[in-house]
Amino acid sequence: MKIPDIIILIERLQEIQLFNTERFEFYINYRKERRYHCCPIDAIPFANTGHNGIHFAFLTDFKIDYNLHELPIICIAPSYDPCINYVAENIKDFFSLLMTIHYSTILAEEYKNRDSYLRIRKDYLESYRSEFDQTAMLEQATFMRNKFNLDALDDVYKYLEEIKLRRTETVSTYSSEYSNLGISPFDKESITRFKLKANVANISDFLSTNNKSSRLQFYRDCAAAFSISGDNKEDVRKVISDHLLKDGYHEIAQNLKMY
Repeated sequence: MKIPDIIILIERLQEIQLFNTERFEFYINYRKERRYHCCPIDAIPFANTGHNGIHFAFLTDFKIDYNLHELPIICIAPSYDPCINYVAENIKDFFSLLMTIHYSTILAEEYKNRDSYLRIRKDYLESYRSEFDQTAMLEQATFMRNKFNLDALDDVYKYLEEIKLRRTETVSTYSSEYSNLGISPFDKESITRFKLKANVANISDFLSTNNKSSRLQFYRDCAAAFSISGDNKEDVRKVISDHLLKDGYHEIAQNLKMY
């Protein structure tokens, strides 16, 4: 897995004290060995906010071959409802957002309208930012925009609404509500959702008797919809892992071990 250059370069800038990610409530961490229960199994975490387990991840959308530079970014907030928010179409857009909003935690919210975004950001800045911080962060944001040719996103709410609309048009079962990231079915297959008690027998029967699109929807839902880390976690994970391997998702099967 090749980490995007922009992340590697930001780490180096931090090391030589030219940029301080902590000012933006942003801690690069792509070496995590544990996952929160609601983190999608096909996600690749790369950073956290330092608050309440909120973190950011690349969403592979179950691609076998992918370039991290091109993958969308999600925010996972375990204590929020919904706990998953689709926040950027790629890593460059993500950093453009961060240099605009300044505090990464703001991206954990699901905004219903522009006024709610503006109010929450205003409240947040007034609570946490001093005059000194404001000057320093504006300087840092300008430096980063120039360094990485980042866009200035004047209307953050509009950007978030537009990317969710585009995902709705390309991912048929996507909904911005209820942490439903959705999937695109294979060859227009109909999708059956898993609605039974999440025990080994039911899961095994469902995955064995339904089409690949239905299995893909199950893989998408399983981490947030029911526990894959409970008392019978090893048996449940084994069943899911076996089917992931049969479907060719070897890397994602390994992710199950992190819950």
